[in-house]
Amino acid sequence: MLKKELAVVVIVLVLGISVIPGVISNNPSFGTTIYVDDNNTEGPWDGSQEHPYQFIQGGINAANNGDTVFVSGGFYNEHLVIKKNVHLIGENNNETIIDGGGWSYNTISILNCTSVNISGFTIQDGFDGILVSMSRDVMIKNNLIKDNVAGIAVRWNSNNNIIYNNEITGNKNIGVLVDYVKKDNNNSFLANNFIDNGMNAVVYVAKCYWNDNFWDDWIGLEFPFFSFLPYQVSTMWFLLFNFDWHPAKEPFDVGECV
Repeated sequence: MLKKELAVVVIVLVLGISVIPGVISNNPSFGTTIYVDDNNTEGPWDGSQEHPYQFIQGGINAANNGDTVFVSGGFYNEHLVIKKNVHLIGENNNETIIDGGGWSYNTISILNCTSVNISGFTIQDGFDGILVSMSRDVMIKNNLIKDNVAGIAVRWNSNNNIIYNNEITGNKNIGVLVDYVKKDNNNSFLANNFIDNGMNAVVYVAKCYWNDNFWDDWIGLEFPFFSFLPYQVSTMWFLLFNFDWHPAKEPFDVGECV
């Protein structure tokens, strides 16, 4: 009973209206809640609290637009494909792990969607930890995104997406990649930790909004007398510059930033 009550509390907290300085998040509609728990290995599986799906993709497939898929703590070796507007919520971002099983596939692919929310997971060991493609109004919040080739890739005319308060760490090539989007795309990266990635962030021919992120290679950390300088994100077009004008001096506690 305690676990069920906790699930309800987490859903209410995550789906509440979040106000970020300068940005107002999506206000998701409340549909049906579908439950997933990898401990239910023998079934039956109907997505109820009593009979949750064993696999996350099963919960996503059963969801309708506006539904919530709540995932209990566990280890899920899956390559998720999201093609509908759902709210995917993990019970705890340290204990609810989605593992891509290697660098051949993306761990999560969001394709041609609006108003998708992903919160409360460790997302690891994929080619892209999360791919956002041809999608808008996506919120990626309070996740640990690690040990992928690229942590998050925002591509193919994706716009108006918010990447907020995630720890993006240990990704082999790039923490965040933005390419094949419009120059004025309104993609925002706020209060994230960028730590120990091959490159922390790369943007191709676009300008995004960056604010209050922690960058482990910011000159102001090594030389405090340069702390007045912004952090310059690597941008592959000399006329477009991407700056975090207020880089954080210390990493955030992911999940505790409001």
